[in-house]
Amino acid sequence: MRNLYTLSLFLIVGIQVLQAATISITTNKLWSTITTGTGVSGQPSSSDLIIVRNGATLTVDVASSVCKSIQLASLNAAGTLTISSNVNLTLDTIYMGDLTKIGTLNMTTTASVLNIKSFSQTGNVNTAKLNATNGSINLLQTNTLPSSTLFIKFFKLNILSGTTTLTNATTVSSTLNVAANATLNLA
Repeated sequence: MRNLYTLSLFLIVGIQVLQAATISITTNKLWSTITTGTGVSGQPSSSDLIIVRNGATLTVDVASSVCKSIQLASLNAAGTLTISSNVNLTLDTIYMGDLTKIGTLNMTTTASVLNIKSFSQTGNVNTAKLNATNGSINLLQTNTLPSSTLFIKFFKLNILSGTTTLTNATTVSSTLNVAANATLNLA
């Protein structure tokens, strides 16, 4: 009986892993129009990977959006992610940049929220760009922010868990919150 239970659990977990999709965005697109994900109606789910490249912009316009990760710039072509007003995007990692091409994250409305475990910079020093003139970024675990000098200005930055290391002098124009169980290491 135990072997049957183990086999059933393995099959369920295995099926979940197989359901992840890689979604490639090569032209400007709204999140709400994605139909190749593994979520409801083809929307991205928490297991899906999204790649934004070819100079394309993906605009997140769904109030509660999730995915596993987003790669901004790929195959030496730039990519941009814009988070609209009243959107709460939750994911594990945003990979910023590719070789010499810039990956850009835009947060330009107060009511946009990014819940993220980590940022990762792939490429040369200035391949990660953050335009966060508004919005909140919530860091959910230990990470090091990209070393790009284009990734230094935040509106609201909330370090909710783990240790966050800044690699450059950084400006937070509204609110910096470091939770009791979190640590901030300054550049």
